[in-house]
Amino acid sequence: MEAIKTELEAMQAYLEITISENPAEVVERGATLQVYMARSGKMLADAKQELNKAMQSEVMEIIRKGAQDAGASHTAVNALVKSACCEQQYIVDWVERINRSCTHQLDYCRTLLSKYKEEMRTSNFHFQNIPNK
Repeated sequence: MEAIKTELEAMQAYLEITISENPAEVVERGATLQVYMARSGKMLADAKQELNKAMQSEVMEIIRKGAQDAGASHTAVNALVKSACCEQQYIVDWVERINRSCTHQLDYCRTLLSKYKEEMRTSNFHFQNIPNK
């Protein structure tokens, strides 16, 4: 989980950089975001696997303790499991947000590129329709 956390911090820093209006930078950012989307998808699966492993391990220990106490309800056991796995759940939530942020930023890049394309089309149209003297 520490390796995932380190990688998430780097991705988070990149996603917090404001994009410029330069079309070449928009294209470059889009390419990076596509890689981040793919990577964060894998990281999400890995983080969920770690969460599930932790929950299975903690469930067994809590069930043993609950059986000893003989007073733990199912709801109480679930709350204890969630509490015991809060760090793993935090990583899962963070990876999901990174993945969604990549998606939204890619949409924004696509919109900017469409805007630039339309501006170029209309400016070329304007220059083609200027009469020669």
